[in-house]
Amino acid sequence: MASITLYVCFFHLIIFLRRTQSRQDLTFALACFFFGLYDIFCVGLYNASSPESGVIWQFRQVFSLSFGAVAFLFFIVEYTQQKSRKIIYFITGCYVVCLGIGITSQGRFVWSEHPAIKHVRLPFGTEVTYYEMAPGPVVSILSLLSILIFGYAFMAGMKYYKSGNKKRALALIFSTGLFFIGVINDGFVAMGVYEFIYVMEYSFMAMILLMTMTLSDEILRASKMERALRKNEELYREFIEGIDDLVLKLDYRGTLLFANQSATRFLDLKPDLIPGKKFVDYIHPDDRKMTLDILNFNLSHEHRKLGLENRVIHSESGASRFLLWEIHPHFDDSGQVEFINAVGRDITDLKNTELALRNSENQLRRLQTYLTGIVDSMPSILIGLDQDCRITQWNKPTVKLTEITSENARLRYLTEIFPELSETISMVDEALKTRTPVTRRKKKNTGRLTGMYLDITVYPLQTKYNTGAVIRIDDITDRVRIEEMVVQSEKMLSVGGLAAGMAHEINNPLAGILQSMQVIRNRLTDDIPQNTEAARECGTQLSAITEYSRRRKILSLIESILESGKRATDIVYNMLSFSRVSESRFRKHQLPELMDKTLDLVSSDYNLKKKYDFRQITIHRHYDSDLPRVECDAGKIQQVFMNILRNGAQAMAESTDDESSPVFHIRINKRDESIQIEIEDNGPGIPEKIQHRIFEPFFSTKPTGLGTGLGLSVSYFIVVETHAGNLQMEPGDHRGSRFVVTLPVVQKATIT
Repeated sequence: MASITLYVCFFHLIIFLRRTQSRQDLTFALACFFFGLYDIFCVGLYNASSPESGVIWQFRQVFSLSFGAVAFLFFIVEYTQQKSRKIIYFITGCYVVCLGIGITSQGRFVWSEHPAIKHVRLPFGTEVTYYEMAPGPVVSILSLLSILIFGYAFMAGMKYYKSGNKKRALALIFSTGLFFIGVINDGFVAMGVYEFIYVMEYSFMAMILLMTMTLSDEILRASKMERALRKNEELYREFIEGIDDLVLKLDYRGTLLFANQSATRFLDLKPDLIPGKKFVDYIHPDDRKMTLDILNFNLSHEHRKLGLENRVIHSESGASRFLLWEIHPHFDDSGQVEFINAVGRDITDLKNTELALRNSENQLRRLQTYLTGIVDSMPSILIGLDQDCRITQWNKPTVKLTEITSENARLRYLTEIFPELSETISMVDEALKTRTPVTRRKKKNTGRLTGMYLDITVYPLQTKYNTGAVIRIDDITDRVRIEEMVVQSEKMLSVGGLAAGMAHEINNPLAGILQSMQVIRNRLTDDIPQNTEAARECGTQLSAITEYSRRRKILSLIESILESGKRATDIVYNMLSFSRVSESRFRKHQLPELMDKTLDLVSSDYNLKKKYDFRQITIHRHYDSDLPRVECDAGKIQQVFMNILRNGAQAMAESTDDESSPVFHIRINKRDESIQIEIEDNGPGIPEKIQHRIFEPFFSTKPTGLGTGLGLSVSYFIVVETHAGNLQMEPGDHRGSRFVVTLPVVQKATIT
């Protein structure tokens, strides 16, 4: 058995010398060596003739078994690939201490002084006699350590089994079991528990053979793998040497370790001079810092793969060539770079092609941007269609109107996203059929084009590759409204002249009525001789007539007629003043007086269609005292006041709040060198989303036909442009809206 064990020892020692990285073969060889010595010492013990000679062999057995157990422990660590070795060092220390005690005590603590002669009868009449000494405390401790070794080996085997290495783990578990059987049997025999032969050497033999079979199987597989790897390496080397890409291997300092044939030709390297060359020396000087920065950053973050593009100096032409590198660094367990594999591909021709293509694309893109800019800068709506009426062009005015981006509109059917233009499909068909532009003027009353007047022109588009049409839509609503306003202005001029004539005609009989009523009042109340005489001739007294007129409220009726007549006179006067056509002239005026005149004039405004009566509105006046006279055009300022007051009155009339009555708060205050006029109503107010548009020409929130959308825009022009003032709108304190007009007291220059 010793020869077999030592043979296995030398076999694994040779394997270790061939594969020095396989430390499990070294530790197993050491364990076999000491177990082989144990077998030899067992032969000496069996041939001993006295306890004195037997204890010598026992002492040798203890030493060989102790060293073998420690070697077997280290073999378990290597075999199961465990990283923690604290328990191994602890058990080894215990063995060393026990052996040290045994040596220094000259065996007194190893064996007792009592002989232990054992006569063991075996089957078939065989008898074996062991001449030994009874075990001492050191042997007992070593026996316990052997049991501890078994427990550790068994736990390591189970853990190794659970990690997935079942075949290797089972071999270790069974070997540990055999070792445990031998330890338990020999311990009990040594302590005299029962009589039997020592089987430790047989346990060792079985354990060694089982583990040798497992390791030999692994060695055979490893040998096959090595041959396959060697063959693959040869094929790989042939492949590496045959490709056109540059393949380099560098150490952690960037020094060349290997370069394939393409790299040696490209960099003009001699194979025997490759080691020691710095890779960075072959990089274009302008790219060296960039290359090193990228490499250092990625290597410091342990990136396993990275791409890099730089210029490398070509040996033959001396020119720099663009190379695309794929770099694979390899790190050790501590995170340090062991070596770097780099594969570089010459992409210079590709870069030149890309550059030419990029220049061509840039030119095409600039041309496309230029043409798109022209199309987008046009105020007209331009829509390009293919022959199936799918959208190919969608300019910015169209995006603004439809709120659909050109990307979302492209290649979609026109009727799908712009159904308001469905009728233009027939125009497209006609244009394509006749190959001439088709134009229509239409008023749209549906969807996003409600109330808009449009000029629609369809141009046929026929090229070598495409057939389609271009729809051009011009919003001529403002032009149509201006034309209507011109006609309306002519009408208003005629009406103004007619109103002035009517005012003159009304003024004459109104003056006669007022004069006659004053005469009637005087003849009923004045105590003058003519009245007294006439009353006496009628058989009564003037005082009785006066008292009768008072009791019958004739005098109060006369006063009411006179008051109404005076009001009618003021209205006629204001109408004449407001409708009088004269050149714009700036004079100094009291703004409170202009406001009161405007209120008197607008108080007669009653519109049954618009359902409001200005006389039903409560007006609160808040005028500062001692206001200076303001240099302004009275007629135009009155027009501003009237536009604001009428808009507010109409808004309050349309309010759905029935709990509060309509109220105007009018404030006129002095602000430094200006006068500020605030006109605030308690109507529903103006929605925030349209507040920025209220001064735009033709913008109106009223239904079509109820407003021109010019009142506030004209007012803004009068205040800002004509009078160098300011007009703004802000939310009111009592809901509604507040219009603030600011006018300078003195105009800086004469405005005509």
